[in-house]
Amino acid sequence: MRSIQGIRRSARGLTMACIAFLVVGMFYLQNGEVVSPKKRIMPSIQLGQDPPSDRGLPQSDSDNRWRHTKSYRTCYLSTKTNRFARTPAHYSVNDTLGLVYQEIPKAASRSIRKTMGAKIFPGPLPERYKKLFKFTCFRDPIDRFVSVFNFIRHKYPKVHCPDHIKDGKCDPAFRLQDANFWASRLLTEGYFEWHVWPQSLSISQEDGSPRDIDYICDTGDLQNAYKDIQPFLKGNSTLLRSDRQSNTFLFKRFKQISRSDLSEDIIQTLCQAYYVDYCCFDISFPEECAGYQERYCRQASLEAPYWVGDGLPEPTSGPLMPPW
Repeated sequence: MRSIQGIRRSARGLTMACIAFLVVGMFYLQNGEVVSPKKRIMPSIQLGQDPPSDRGLPQSDSDNRWRHTKSYRTCYLSTKTNRFARTPAHYSVNDTLGLVYQEIPKAASRSIRKTMGAKIFPGPLPERYKKLFKFTCFRDPIDRFVSVFNFIRHKYPKVHCPDHIKDGKCDPAFRLQDANFWASRLLTEGYFEWHVWPQSLSISQEDGSPRDIDYICDTGDLQNAYKDIQPFLKGNSTLLRSDRQSNTFLFKRFKQISRSDLSEDIIQTLCQAYYVDYCCFDISFPEECAGYQERYCRQASLEAPYWVGDGLPEPTSGPLMPPW
């Protein structure tokens, strides 16, 4: 009997401890004071305002991430060149969260849509969504080229390697030769497949000016980017979490290329083909492209856009448009 009574007392004590924990959990410390979640002081950044670093706030990792957004605001691309095409600017929207994602293909777009719980739609963005918080994410241009090359070459062998097909797929013995050929085509022919467009072109407006996007992030730091976005969500109740995982199946099964396989010449060619992305998003050029920052990046404008006076040859054809 005593044992049963002791168990009952222990159970009551545990119950009271749980209740106390839940009550305390409804509050948290802010500036040394216990504050109810309803009274949390949220960041004062509003849509359309400059990033925090422009407003004299202390520098931090978060402020450093906002530099991509600031840099993109002077991303003007020349429409008087075969490098340009009217852009689709596909988007995903979660009206409940008050969030719009402007898609950049092959830059974690599927993972981002999954996190948002949203489908992709063709542009332009409807007027009713333009006041929502809009963001996009870019990927390192060299890594993205490798991803696109592996994906497209595997999926469309009859288009991209008709002369060396083995067992229904592109012969892996020619993969580096094909990568070199693709890189050179970007400069001579232009963006011959819509997946290989520069990321800045994918979200450019029809006159070449930057699109109205509130936050631009690096897919290599996606979880911290979600933390930056969190305060702007409606109600701020849903936590965005990155579940991005590397897909190694194609690489292992079909012996595809990795970045380390690319020669210095190929990387330098890709730096030239995608210099607008490095400049527009404030991405550091790889060490193989030392000096390219000073050569290509500047304060662009509608009167003096990128792709004018860059010393690169005019492509023979314009970018291949998506099939929709």
